[in-house]
Amino acid sequence: MTTILDYPNELSLTETDPERIANLVRKGWVARPDKPEHDPETQQCVWTGTEWIISPYTPPPPPVPDDVPAHLLRRALRTLGATSLVQAYVDQLPADDPMRDDWEYAPYFRRSSVGVIAAAEALEWTSEQLDDVFRLAHSYRPVV
Repeated sequence: MTTILDYPNELSLTETDPERIANLVRKGWVARPDKPEHDPETQQCVWTGTEWIISPYTPPPPPVPDDVPAHLLRRALRTLGATSLVQAYVDQLPADDPMRDDWEYAPYFRRSSVGVIAAAEALEWTSEQLDDVFRLAHSYRPVV
């Protein structure tokens, strides 16, 4: 039988030798109890170092796409009510700013591009908010 042993400020040990386990316990190591029953679909079970904690499971967000088609980004902005904010940002750019052309004619927008990051910063969007816009745009299916 495999036993996991914990000791404050030390990495956990996994041990199968009953004699070694007994020796470590005498030295203050604590045998970790078995994980309590829980539903892994809806709950997560985490060892804190002293006890198991069961809490609701929240799946991680989907990955952020590197780029999205321009028409799907516009659809996401429209859904979020942010189209006019972005358009106002683009309208105030100097006439020779490449972002003006990109906004009108680019076939896609790259999440890491300087223009996209500059627009997000100007609109005071956090990196997480910008990620969410790209995730939303990526979630749409083109209709044509």
